[in-house]
Amino acid sequence: MMQAQPIINNRYQLLHRLGQGGMGAVYLARDLAFQQRYVALKENAERSPAAQAQFRLEAEMLARLRHPHLPAVTDHFTLPDGRQFLVMDYVPGENLEERVARTGPLPERELQVWAAQLLDALGYLHAQQPSVIHRDVKPANIRLTPEGRAVLVDFGVVKLLTGQATATVARAGSPGFAPIEQYAGGTDARSDIYALGATLYFAATAHTPLEAPLRACGQTLTPPRRINPALSTRMETAITRAMALEAARRFQSVAEMQRALQGGKEPRAPRPIGGERSWWPSWASLGRKRRQVLTGLALLATLTVLIVCSIIGWNIADMGWGDSRATATPTMLVPTPSPTATGVTSTATPEAADMGWGDSRATATPTMLAPTPSPTATGVTSTATPEATDAAPTDSRATSTPRPTITPTYTPPATRPANTPTPSPSQTLTPSSPATEAPTPTSGGDPPSSATCDEDSRPDCCGQEPICENDSWKCP
Repeated sequence: MMQAQPIINNRYQLLHRLGQGGMGAVYLARDLAFQQRYVALKENAERSPAAQAQFRLEAEMLARLRHPHLPAVTDHFTLPDGRQFLVMDYVPGENLEERVARTGPLPERELQVWAAQLLDALGYLHAQQPSVIHRDVKPANIRLTPEGRAVLVDFGVVKLLTGQATATVARAGSPGFAPIEQYAGGTDARSDIYALGATLYFAATAHTPLEAPLRACGQTLTPPRRINPALSTRMETAITRAMALEAARRFQSVAEMQRALQGGKEPRAPRPIGGERSWWPSWASLGRKRRQVLTGLALLATLTVLIVCSIIGWNIADMGWGDSRATATPTMLVPTPSPTATGVTSTATPEAADMGWGDSRATATPTMLAPTPSPTATGVTSTATPEATDAAPTDSRATSTPRPTITPTYTPPATRPANTPTPSPSQTLTPSSPATEAPTPTSGGDPPSSATCDEDSRPDCCGQEPICENDSWKCP
């Protein structure tokens, strides 16, 4: 530790110490060559030849860098006692660690602005020839100016990637912010991406992330949104991918991470490695607008299903898929005979028996009506013939049983052959007879008569047939 001296190298007046690190302290000083210019003096406490060579390499490298989010290195020198100092522009403000301790988790809008600035600075370093790897990105090394700029400071463990040997100081980064490969010394540009993701994790949650070696041993990193639900899914996914344990599953360049944070292609969550478990967004993590949209879609789908089911139910009711015991009663239609016909046939047809929409045991029985004979007809024939009655298709037992055809016949005496029985009065058809079945003829009848009556003297027997007996007409 250096002793208190008011002036260093006959130019820089020490004011107070800004911070203390493993490589040495950082002091605020006034440049006496420019009274109003303040600088940061970074001391290298390591006295080994390797550490002093690394310090000179860092000074020479930083002296040629010019970027708005990196401090400008203006000088470096070595005191006679062997102490080395690097002179940089002083960046006013507070560091990110102090800001989070004072205000808690930062708003995502500020995080996006500062993340873009830091990614731009890292991209500038990685594009140098040879490429420059910072290797110590953490909240304490990010200065936030009153103008709203984020400046990446402290290049104490800077590493130059050359085609041959790698010049570096044998010291890992800070716990919680250094990737797993940095503990073995095999770092590259993706190591800075991990450290920046861990820094954003801290700024968004006010929690130091779990150290990489512990994660590799099976412990799980708490998702940022579980700590800070106000964080967007996009920001959380970008942070967790940048912090993937395996370097191949991180963003492969700062440009890719910039596109993810600026609304480009949505980054994929890293595959779990070792004890890491994949995390799927919960319902609460979807955001208010997405939850409203999903709820509306669910209600619309439910309403559609109800409408479809109602339409299907109405169609089933219209088709008659109800009680199979419903019975349809057939209707019998009877034609009216013509009074002038010499032979009239009365047909009774059960028309609806073939519908079959009821009890399969239903039977349609026709009723035969006898027509009234014409007084002028020479022969009257009454025929009751049921038409074809189809059985119900639902049961073969459904039948329609017709009655036999009854044909009462009258033959005039002049033409009636011998041994022809005379119709009995019970076989006579009258106009006033109700619609009943025709009588069945008797097996016998009046005995045959050989009497002959004059047809011209045939009497009127009030609708009944006169009887010729002993060559004369008699009414029954």
